[in-house]
Amino acid sequence: MAANRMSARDAAKGLLSGLSGGARARALLDILPPYRVADGILERKEAGEDGEHRIVINGARISVDAATYELLQPGERLAVRHTARLKRAISITRYVGG
Repeated sequence: MAANRMSARDAAKGLLSGLSGGARARALLDILPPYRVADGILERKEAGEDGEHRIVINGARISVDAATYELLQPGERLAVRHTARLKRAISITRYVGG
């Protein structure tokens, strides 16, 4: 079963393979801490022409994947941990109730 697992190193190689040297370095640096947290009401969702999906919380524009973009609704209270440099979501906590 271990033979079917992809190592973290192989996964990183796959993610970075299409990037140029400078973009590759920025992507690697971005995944390292420190992380930030945006906490508040989801103000709006933005779908860019570049294929990026973003959510806006307290004025912070944070990139999310397409599935997350579809699931979240404006007005929800969220806490989003994101990378400091490129503002990519790492984890999202939904607050339910009053």
